[in-house]
Amino acid sequence: MRPAAQQARRAPAAVHEDPQPGKRPFTPPSGSEAITGFAALPEGRRDRVIGRGARDGVPLSGTAGHDEPDIYAKNPDGSYVIPATAHVCLASPRFDGGARMLRRSYSYDDGPTDRGLLFCAFMRDPAQFTRVRNRLAARDALTPFLQHRASAVADVLPGTAPAGTLGEQLWT
Repeated sequence: MRPAAQQARRAPAAVHEDPQPGKRPFTPPSGSEAITGFAALPEGRRDRVIGRGARDGVPLSGTAGHDEPDIYAKNPDGSYVIPATAHVCLASPRFDGGARMLRRSYSYDDGPTDRGLLFCAFMRDPAQFTRVRNRLAARDALTPFLQHRASAVADVLPGTAPAGTLGEQLWT
């Protein structure tokens, strides 16, 4: 584990409390201002906003990039290793009965006024994405640095057997 979490203990499985109940989400600045603002944060603060190390992507509760973030790990002082408002905490499948999304993000930078992130996710039920997105909008420490531009939902047909027809499973 990371130095701050070397002696981390597991807390009882409980949902993190909302640190600012009833507070409306911050209205974010424009895209380039938001990115600049996030980049201006000290590295340790950026790590806590995301819940992973900025340099290596390792969860604050782990030792390798592909470690599962332990959102219940605690420091010796009782604080969470991954803050309750960290992006990885609020997006955790533990809040959705273990249901997972296959997700990938792609950063782009086409100049100072055209920077951002394209996010794609695949899941069985689009309502899962809505639940996660609502949690993020309400409490995510990353929200002040985001500007949402567009969304879309599309059905992707399941694969087929070599002699099968695309979509045939929909009729059986």
